[in-house]
Amino acid sequence: MNDSERSSRPWGSACHGFDSRVDVQWLRSCGEVADPGWQGAVESMLSPYRCLVLLARESDRAAAWEIGERLRYRHFITAAEAEPAAPEPGSVLEIVRFTGSAPQWLFKLLNRVQRVEDVQAGDRLPAAQDWITRQGYQRERRGGRYIGVAEGDYHFGELARCMRLAASQSESREIESQLARLEQKRHGLHGSILEKQAAIDGFDAAKMLAARAEEFAVAERRFPEHRDQAQGAGDQVAAANRERDAAVDGRHEAQNEFDRARVQQQRLQREIAVIAQNLQSRQEEHNKRVRQRRQERISLPPAWRGREALEALRAEYPNESNVGFRVKELELRFGTEEWETDENVVTLRDKLQADLMAMQLETNQETP
Repeated sequence: MNDSERSSRPWGSACHGFDSRVDVQWLRSCGEVADPGWQGAVESMLSPYRCLVLLARESDRAAAWEIGERLRYRHFITAAEAEPAAPEPGSVLEIVRFTGSAPQWLFKLLNRVQRVEDVQAGDRLPAAQDWITRQGYQRERRGGRYIGVAEGDYHFGELARCMRLAASQSESREIESQLARLEQKRHGLHGSILEKQAAIDGFDAAKMLAARAEEFAVAERRFPEHRDQAQGAGDQVAAANRERDAAVDGRHEAQNEFDRARVQQQRLQREIAVIAQNLQSRQEEHNKRVRQRRQERISLPPAWRGREALEALRAEYPNESNVGFRVKELELRFGTEEWETDENVVTLRDKLQADLMAMQLETNQETP
């Protein structure tokens, strides 16, 4: 049950005698909008309170609240405790005519909201002033928002009643039109039923069988032939099913073989990848050794690069161990003995050797 249905249930002597203890009426039945041009704005503000229940006696509050709790009524139930207050000029309350009492807070709500033609006019009012436009755009302390209500959903005053009446009349005409179409369709179906019933009543089974006697005789003569054809077709279907089963088995076997081959291929691909990685590592190590040997060969003194010098070294150091011992011996000497560290000593040595050779040559030329 929706809220509108809940709000229309009987409550008391003013509402079809649901409970004689409580005398109530709804807010929507005691308000009239004096200016139809502002009907939309008023409907927008009073929309949350359409089903507000007004108690004729404040002493009925407890009983009414008990009924509201039992029925899970979602709208306010309050005493109609005050008469309409004096409206502020330009307020919404100024254009609403109440036929009875209503809560004081409702009068204050309508009285503090000014009517403005548009948002620009409302923006010119003081910052603390609440306002609403004809279309239902409202500004209050929390900000501005649109709260408009469609015209077909009006609930307050004579205009709302006229609009609901017009909507009900339009709906009634539509229902009548649908009933006319359904009645016409019913007449057509009734005529069709009468025709079929007449055809059934005039049906002669004996004449029908006599008329189709030759057809039945031909069917009986051809029955053995059709039976043999059906048997042959059944044998062909069985053979085809056997072939299909064999093909399915072959496909499964081929799929299994393919899966095994794929697994083996993946394993070989992994092995190839490992071998390729090892080969690349070995190739890099080999290239590194080649570069190192070339660099070491370049760093050797020129006198050690010839074949004769290499043969002499092999004779002096027949294996790698002898070379290692000699290297350690030289490293020990370099670390413990004193050596000339000036890089120019090599240049000075070469110069002294050149001077010595020049003197020897000159001396040999002077000797008779």
